[in-house]
Amino acid sequence: MVRGGRPVYGGRVRRAARVLGTGPALFLSLLAPAACVEPNPDFGMTEGAGGASSSTDAPTDTGGSSGSSSSGVAAFCGDGAVDPDEECDDGDGDNSDDCVEGCKVATCGDGFVQAGVEACDDANASDLDGCTTLCAVTLCGNGVVEAGEECDDGNTVDTDACLATCAAARCGDGVVQDGVEACDGADLGGALCSEAGLPAGQLACDAGCKHDTTMCACGSSPAPIGGACPAECTGGCTADTCTIDCAGNSKCSGRAIACPSGWNCEVSCEGNFACSQGQILCGDQACAVTCAGTGACQSVAITCGEGVCQLSCGSGNQVCASAEFACGKNTGEVACQGPQNPPTLVLDAGSLCDCQATNCG
Repeated sequence: MVRGGRPVYGGRVRRAARVLGTGPALFLSLLAPAACVEPNPDFGMTEGAGGASSSTDAPTDTGGSSGSSSSGVAAFCGDGAVDPDEECDDGDGDNSDDCVEGCKVATCGDGFVQAGVEACDDANASDLDGCTTLCAVTLCGNGVVEAGEECDDGNTVDTDACLATCAAARCGDGVVQDGVEACDGADLGGALCSEAGLPAGQLACDAGCKHDTTMCACGSSPAPIGGACPAECTGGCTADTCTIDCAGNSKCSGRAIACPSGWNCEVSCEGNFACSQGQILCGDQACAVTCAGTGACQSVAITCGEGVCQLSCGSGNQVCASAEFACGKNTGEVACQGPQNPPTLVLDAGSLCDCQATNCG
């Protein structure tokens, strides 16, 4: 032992020293055979305050107490070891992977954007703030109905109940809804008049998104009857067409010209004032009037009938000036080679077909 900084040996050695004393007796005792001395169990101990002894060589007792690592350091979130109160611990401090702050497994709504999995994460329950509760960025087509959207089915198909613009499909939106609409506006769903056994005219779409076949006759004239060439056909006849020849200066000026029933009719007004101040009645078949030359069809009145009706105003001065073209119950078409003095178009009140002029000013 050590007391006061001096080594203290076994108690039996001290007693022996007291017995032997000093001087010659001590010298003789040193020459005598050494006696067995028991080791002092307190050897190597230091005496602390109050006389208590402690070992200087005894190992520290780690004891493996709870909350400590094998090295004696207390466990903590981020040490890379998953403790009982942790869901994960990857020890990297990265909140964009699958283990985030607090040693929690990454989930949508934790406020951290998981790379490659989430587009956003604002940790709230609102779908109207730019980031949905599915951690998807707010936009049309993400499958979540958000502010400003009537629907959102997550696809770009326009023919179902929700358009690619996230507007609900309805009659009048211009897109045919599969299984619900036959047509919608200009979109006829690929249908034709001929599919209904009607002439190849103008199929339309009504206000209820159903096909309207009223104008299927437009652009298609009744079948001509033909037969013996009528006397009116001064230019002769083919199998189904009658030609009325008014070619020449003032040849038919001021006259009333009528196309024969049952025949397609072609009227040739080529020459200065050839048909001016006159009248042309087109009849019940297709009719085509051609005007060329100065004032060739000036102030002429052309009345279309049941068939397709056409007027051509060629080159020349005042060719169709002040002329009237009355569209009948079929398609009416006026074509001008120049915008000078175009004819006036008059639409028949009972006509549902187009009546239009091209390049006529």
